[in-house]
Amino acid sequence: MRVSTTSAPALPGCGSHRSSSRAAPVSHTQQRACRKALQAPRAAAAAGDGPQSAGGSSASSSGNGAGPAPAPQSNSSQQQQQQQQQQQRQQQPNSWRQTSTNTTPSSSSSGKRAVVVGGGWAGFGAALALAKAGAQVTLLDASATPGGLSSAFQTPGGQLVEPGIKGFWYQYANIEALVAELGIPSPFTPFTRSSFWSPDGLQVESPIFQDLPRLPTPLGSFVHTAPLFRQLPLADRATAAPLVKALLEHDLDDTLYNSYDSQSAYELFRGAGVSKKLYEKFLAPMLLVTLFAPPTELSAAAALGALYFFVLAHQPDFDVRWCKGPIGELIFSPLVSRLKSLGVTILGGRRAQQLLPMQDHKTLASANPSSSSSSSKGQLPGVVVAKGPDGVLEQHHADVIVLAAGVPALQQLLRSSPVLAAADDLRGVMNVNCSDVLAVRLWLQQKLSLRSASNVVAGFDDGVGGTFFQLDKLQRCATPRSASNVVACFDDGVGGTFFQLDKLQDMHKGKRGSVLEFDMYHAEPPLLLLLLLLLPQDMYKGAAGSVVEFDMYHAEPPLLLLPLLLLLLLLPPPQDMYKGTAGSVLEFDMYHAEPLLPLSDEAIIQRMLQTYLAPALPGGIAEASRLTVTDASVLRFRNAVTRFSPGSNSQLPGISTSLPNLFVAGDCVKQGPGTHGCKGLSQEKAYVSGLQAGNRAAAQLGLAPGARVLPVEPDEPHVAAAKQLLKVQRQLGQLAGSVASSSSSSSSSSRRRGTSMRPADTSSSSGSSSGGWIREAGDSERRAQASHELRDLMRAEVAEQVGEQKRVEQQA
Repeated sequence: MRVSTTSAPALPGCGSHRSSSRAAPVSHTQQRACRKALQAPRAAAAAGDGPQSAGGSSASSSGNGAGPAPAPQSNSSQQQQQQQQQQQRQQQPNSWRQTSTNTTPSSSSSGKRAVVVGGGWAGFGAALALAKAGAQVTLLDASATPGGLSSAFQTPGGQLVEPGIKGFWYQYANIEALVAELGIPSPFTPFTRSSFWSPDGLQVESPIFQDLPRLPTPLGSFVHTAPLFRQLPLADRATAAPLVKALLEHDLDDTLYNSYDSQSAYELFRGAGVSKKLYEKFLAPMLLVTLFAPPTELSAAAALGALYFFVLAHQPDFDVRWCKGPIGELIFSPLVSRLKSLGVTILGGRRAQQLLPMQDHKTLASANPSSSSSSSKGQLPGVVVAKGPDGVLEQHHADVIVLAAGVPALQQLLRSSPVLAAADDLRGVMNVNCSDVLAVRLWLQQKLSLRSASNVVAGFDDGVGGTFFQLDKLQRCATPRSASNVVACFDDGVGGTFFQLDKLQDMHKGKRGSVLEFDMYHAEPPLLLLLLLLLPQDMYKGAAGSVVEFDMYHAEPPLLLLPLLLLLLLLPPPQDMYKGTAGSVLEFDMYHAEPLLPLSDEAIIQRMLQTYLAPALPGGIAEASRLTVTDASVLRFRNAVTRFSPGSNSQLPGISTSLPNLFVAGDCVKQGPGTHGCKGLSQEKAYVSGLQAGNRAAAQLGLAPGARVLPVEPDEPHVAAAKQLLKVQRQLGQLAGSVASSSSSSSSSSRRRGTSMRPADTSSSSGSSSGGWIREAGDSERRAQASHELRDLMRAEVAEQVGEQKRVEQQA
């Protein structure tokens, strides 16, 4: 067995996520490519001592390309310039390389310079918004190939690995819009069912909610999953009812949000009377795979936001699909091409080391007069110092800067940049913790037959949860090589065309399967079998059977065999990523994986197979022990993703900062009232925050924001009504409290929250330690009253909706 093992500082967007701070090793070939790209005469090189590198990096996920091509020049002059630059590097190992922020012809003519630190969803989103607004944009990324796969993650068997399988949920409207804008074929699989596994076996299967009758939330989720739970009785599931009030009110205002943020999700669940079995079998695993930490280490506000966004806001919100292949190849690579077409300079292998003050504030102040008062109080960042692939420090000047590189990179930049450390709203990020992630990919000799291609696992190691996927089943791509094809020489004197209409048009939207049309003509018989470029429209999204039209001309009897011959050309699918793979390919993504990272590669592989996979196999551990691994990749990522710990929201930066020309994007931005509806660790949140940061940076430059940010789907009517009722009740309570004594005000606040808890014992994620699953006197009465009130409210709302529907039907 061959194993590829890598330990890196961060994982690029694992699970449902995201921007990150990974700094992948740079190969010699990539270094030479980056040096070649740097030979363009951007600015005069200035010798001297630069700031000391403080280690750390500001990297992100994947990419394609290492900056703009050099200006055309003769071979001899190019060789002379290479020799001169090499001599300068040898003589001045710590020299500066002075650069401008944009060296290629661009459609933008504003002259306003922007630097984006970090790629991935957040960085690419910010660069896209700024470029559309007309700014001159440079994107710096520590990855050698921003937007594509890195050869640093390659197995001994030669397999390239993109770490982590990322989900695309039903409500990812902005990523959907991006795919449509890029004009690429849909990179997504159909929506899939998932299985939840514990040491006791299968717990529950998630249906595809959008295919089921839609009911008011959360009734739809409760009803449609009722027959799918295997080991969690209805009585335990019903104990989640008191959480509805917390879900509705937790982000009504900043005071309430901070109150929920100050306690752990474990404290919230225990105080609300959630049963221990529901907590251990469902709630804790759900949070482990959505927020990458156990409830004992998660803010209650962050947990409620994630549960509402991913599960409960609308019935189909938990539906998820996946990328058909590497996101870097299928989405980021076309996005990078789009950015370059807008004039964005993308430089790979650049690790941000420090931000230096802007020397002149006049340009910024004239562009946005409101910033002049702020800039007079202190210095503004205006130069990003980055270490290039050859180790030389570069200066990238900017009028605005977007940091989209994740928490570890932000912390490193604060340590090395006094201009950032002086900002009160940025220093809090030093208190933010991150979780470790383990990504394991295994090539097996045997072919597996699992219940689901996507699976959730938890309860096997304390505080560790994760997902595993059967990639040879999940990422099969059964599409022809081209959407339009020319065929001939199958029958004498006959030629023609056939088309995959589900890739060319949108006339059978909502159906499943491919739609083919064959048009055959009496053509001359040249030796012809051409495969044309496939068109970008993804038009027959998801079809329920094959619809084939045959238009035959000069149709001699042998021609009747032609459709069968053509269909044989489509099988097996030529774009199947795992064609030729004898056995199954499995991906394990483990979150909050601190206990697993110290194990050896072989121990990790055996634990994945015999502990996490075994319950999903018909033969259990006995079958798992017989599996043979032919190739493997074990990737460890420390401090990979933001951990939303209790109290962390006050420490996280906002998209806009107290430095008027500095913006932050990614998972690490502040949540709460007034922020976009996508929450937690998600690719949608990272991308949306990038678009928002880019728009705000453009406005700071005096440019019209160029990117449209789509909101989440509005709350359902009964949910909106319930929130409004709670808001009015809260306002009345605050009014009464303002004339009461401080003690009565405190007790009133406790009653409004509906919970009363002792200090939590968080030593166990299950609550089974000495503190136990404690309930205080009066809790059950308050929960029962709140449950009855909400039940009556929901019944009234449903009755009103049914009555309105009947009135509409009668009028029709």
